[in-house]
Amino acid sequence: MDRSETLDETVDETLDEMLAEGARLYGAGQSAAAAAVYRRARELAPEDPTVRLRLALSIWHGENRGEEALQQVRVLAADYPQAPVFGAEATILTSLGRFDEAAAAARRAVAVDPEQGGAWVDLASAVGSPEAPGVLAELEAVIDTRTPTPPVLRQMHLARARLLRTLGREEAAFDAMAASNAEAPEQWQEAGERRFAERLRAVFSPDLMRRLAGTGHADGRMIFIVGMPRSGTTLLERLLAAHPDVASAGETALIGSLYSQLTSRTGNEPKAVAAALTPATLRAMGSAYLQGIAQRAEDRLRVVDKMPANYLFAPLIRLMFPRAAILHISRHPLDTALSCWEAGFSFGLDYAARFSTLGAAYRLYAETAGAWSALPRVGLSPIRYEDLVSETGQAMADVLAACRLPWNPVCLTPAPGGQIKTASITQARAPVSDRSIGRWRRHADRLAPLIAAMGGMGWVEEEAVRQSHR
Repeated sequence: MDRSETLDETVDETLDEMLAEGARLYGAGQSAAAAAVYRRARELAPEDPTVRLRLALSIWHGENRGEEALQQVRVLAADYPQAPVFGAEATILTSLGRFDEAAAAARRAVAVDPEQGGAWVDLASAVGSPEAPGVLAELEAVIDTRTPTPPVLRQMHLARARLLRTLGREEAAFDAMAASNAEAPEQWQEAGERRFAERLRAVFSPDLMRRLAGTGHADGRMIFIVGMPRSGTTLLERLLAAHPDVASAGETALIGSLYSQLTSRTGNEPKAVAAALTPATLRAMGSAYLQGIAQRAEDRLRVVDKMPANYLFAPLIRLMFPRAAILHISRHPLDTALSCWEAGFSFGLDYAARFSTLGAAYRLYAETAGAWSALPRVGLSPIRYEDLVSETGQAMADVLAACRLPWNPVCLTPAPGGQIKTASITQARAPVSDRSIGRWRRHADRLAPLIAAMGGMGWVEEEAVRQSHR
């Protein structure tokens, strides 16, 4: 074996390692970190189609640069007209709200490979009721005549559910969603999640919050939207993003990542973590966060980060950024949970596929959010989804005041541009509507296991009352 052969093998091995690491990061929701790995991989193999495709998806998902990612995918499609490339094009176009183009790209994907589950989901999300019956018939024929893998079958049933909902066939859509979620792996562990939440509550004690109040970073641009997924976080972000002084950073994992970096140095013992949270540390964490979102800030007066799971870290956010606005949006527990169950989440949130774990996860969220609301100096601004969609003017006046922004009537309508990468892709681009309030009642009998997992209807009703009085 000569030197060139040895060198090639070394490059291939390094490239394989980078692809594996990038896939691990992307699968864990750390798509910005994945993009950095794939950029290094492209330096080694600039024409490798796998590297090019994964890099494009990573900069779309992790860096909010949809147009650049779309251009890269379209160039790749000209060289490699394959189903995964067309599918990626459809996904990016859907997030940009370009539904006709997304449907065309998704059709190209399933024409090459009918078992492109993600493309069926994008097609189902992009078509309206006139086209839905034909797409549904095509999809059901594929399900009946092929044997897709469980992950692909899950996506196909999710696409069925969305098409059926578009057609107003709610019971059939519920059945299709149940079939989709039945294919989801069981991964969520309540005990581990509860231990994590309990450690956070031990770290962020009333004494710590008083002692460190006001000592963090002086920057006052940030607006954090927190809450349970499907509680209205995307709608609120889109209404805020309509304001000319506001830029959206989308959903970033930076706060959670910074906390993980802190605990990697201190260990998980709450006293050690609390001792490490000095004013200097908080300012350094604030600077690191701002550097991480710098490309998304667009030199606006305010920047929105709408990562729902940041509700876990609300006290840390307050200590890092004493002047930040932290908007906590909530929605009726059963409307929220039903919407989570129907979302078919692709990144984490494993609890949402089963009523037993979904109920437990919602209960844990409510307990944690309640603890933070009672903690001094956290300063959460409560917003009810029901108010946001039924009394949008007053609700947004309150939101803008909490964010120290002047009133602007453009905030009555969701911003038309920008990326939406959440399950609210279509809803958050439509006019504000209160049609989904109380939607859980249509399926009340079938939600009995979910209600039981939450602690019974009594607890659900009490939590709904608590939301209205925050």
